[in-house]
Amino acid sequence: MLIDTLSKAQQAVLLASILADGEITKCYPKSRRKNNSYREHFGETQRFYREWKQRQIPNLLYIRQNNLVSKSLPLITELYPYFYPHHKKVIPFELLPYCKHPLFLLTLYLDDGSLLISKRTNQCNQLYVTPSIALYLQSFSKKN
Repeated sequence: MLIDTLSKAQQAVLLASILADGEITKCYPKSRRKNNSYREHFGETQRFYREWKQRQIPNLLYIRQNNLVSKSLPLITELYPYFYPHHKKVIPFELLPYCKHPLFLLTLYLDDGSLLISKRTNQCNQLYVTPSIALYLQSFSKKN
């Protein structure tokens, strides 16, 4: 697979980005493009983070205005059927072996995660603070 040409860290950032905030663009039947490309839109307050992503995969990603994008590339075309088998985004379980690097979880969290802190007081008036991490990936259907 072409994804094997990337380092483990680059694979992690790219796959988590596609799964979370990013998308693989479609190739339309009469388009001149032969390959798909990557795109994610961001607000100005997220520019620093998107610049970090671009620095992780500098030969693939670049920033154009408020979008992190790639050129139309065979690598992205190869990934398209894994993420969009029926033209609807799914979690590509076949690619899970590529998602073991810590940057996968970090990128997923920074794209679509949140830190939740709950607190409660017991009968002895002791305060318990419990941090939890939530990943907001609930737009996926149960079936692939």
